[in-house]
Amino acid sequence: MTDAHGQQIAPGWYPDPAGSGGQRWWDGIGWTEHVAPAAAPVAAASVAPAGAAPAAGPAPYQPYGTPAHRVPEGTPTGTVWIWLVVFLPLLPLVMLFFWDVRGYLEASIANPYAASTGLFFDPGYLTLMILGWVVYGLSVWFAYLDSAALARLGYARRFHWAWTFLSALVYVIGRSVFVRRESGRGLAPLWAVIAVNVTSFVVVMIWTVWFMTEMFEFMRTMPMTSY
Repeated sequence: MTDAHGQQIAPGWYPDPAGSGGQRWWDGIGWTEHVAPAAAPVAAASVAPAGAAPAAGPAPYQPYGTPAHRVPEGTPTGTVWIWLVVFLPLLPLVMLFFWDVRGYLEASIANPYAASTGLFFDPGYLTLMILGWVVYGLSVWFAYLDSAALARLGYARRFHWAWTFLSALVYVIGRSVFVRRESGRGLAPLWAVIAVNVTSFVVVMIWTVWFMTEMFEFMRTMPMTSY
């Protein structure tokens, strides 16, 4: 940003170009995210040439990355909704072990011509697929409720709940970063969701090994049939 004479404007607080009615910090290169209320009328600040020391502003300078808003000390950082978003993906993992794999294999052998499509009609598989979509939908809804709860607690900036459409993991990570900026705390859901994802990976690996073992054992004990 330059003045009418083409000189670089020194860093300082200036009227917010976004039209908020307050002031925004210009760091000498671009507008930052730091805003402050409009100050009482003072003498017009002189425009310093490029390279001059920063002019004193109506509010103390805040280094880039320091949040302009903080919630009161002791404000809760967690809600029941964020914990549901974190732990809800464990539900399909539990149901995975209730799938009658041996019954599916026996049905496939009994009707080999339908084996390629039989998986999509297997009750256990259908239950897992439906449960997965239900968990996905509930995660989005709970993320929305979590964002609304944070707004009621006084958090001015919140990671948008719609990121849950991409992944619940993405929302929890972004949400934890935003909450920590305004409260200095709130990383518990982040560590919890990491633990849940690591646990999920280990459980799926164990289930895959068990599934392959069950399939090979079934094939070994299956009576030979000639066609």
